Amino acid sequence: MTEIFYISSGSAQVTVDGKNFECPTGSCIAIEPHEQHRLSNTSNDDLVILYLGLHA
Repeated sequence: MTEIFYISSGSAQVTVDGKNFECPTGSCIAIEPHEQHRLSNTSNDDLVILYLGLHA
């Protein structure tokens, strides 16, 4: 399943297969099947994410 994360508010550090990415408000991230991933809040505000899981 491909996963889509849209950062609606706040900012996040996203780690995908060991690589780190800074994702401010408005960022959109696509995670392919079997990619190891982690999101963490890097701001003092609430992190609000819109999540979509897409099956092929």
